[in-house]
Amino acid sequence: MSERIIRPRRSFIFTPGLKPEMYPKALASGADIVCVELEDGIAPKDKAEARANAMALFAKPQADDGAERMVRINCLREEFGIADVQAILETDTPPPALMLPKVRTAEEVMMLDDLLTERGHTTRLHVIIETNQGLDRAYDIAHCSPGLTRCSSAASTWQRSCAARMRGSRCSMPVPVWSMLQLRRAWT
Repeated sequence: MSERIIRPRRSFIFTPGLKPEMYPKALASGADIVCVELEDGIAPKDKAEARANAMALFAKPQADDGAERMVRINCLREEFGIADVQAILETDTPPPALMLPKVRTAEEVMMLDDLLTERGHTTRLHVIIETNQGLDRAYDIAHCSPGLTRCSSAASTWQRSCAARMRGSRCSMPVPVWSMLQLRRAWT
């Protein structure tokens, strides 16, 4: 496998797919990554509209201003995620990167990478490992695709997947440090 180029990222901002007028403001914020949200921040009844807005944003040429642009799609094991992928495959101007939530297996990532490659898209993939199943397979996920440029873990979702109980703002079961180390070890 070729060497991965590590790009430091200090800041990250999400902008809702339902509010395309916020996209220029997010880009002007100075964040290293600007992500158009189609997943958790969008109600099911609004997913189609948010998806159409996101695809329209990338139909226009994007400035080379140093901000990494991406779209967080819905989980690939859900109907909304399949619809997101279909819209991306149908466009000639896909987002430069996709954030894949709730990844459990390398096969999910490889399937999407294969579909994008077949279509001629060079879209980069960023996975979020949010479950024990994904964490158990972190090494395989991290090494499954040349299009994969980032792996991360969402601690709060991971805690929910472990049925951790929240007390106020404190969790009765802290996120184990070993989970973050395992992700780091898998990525290198």
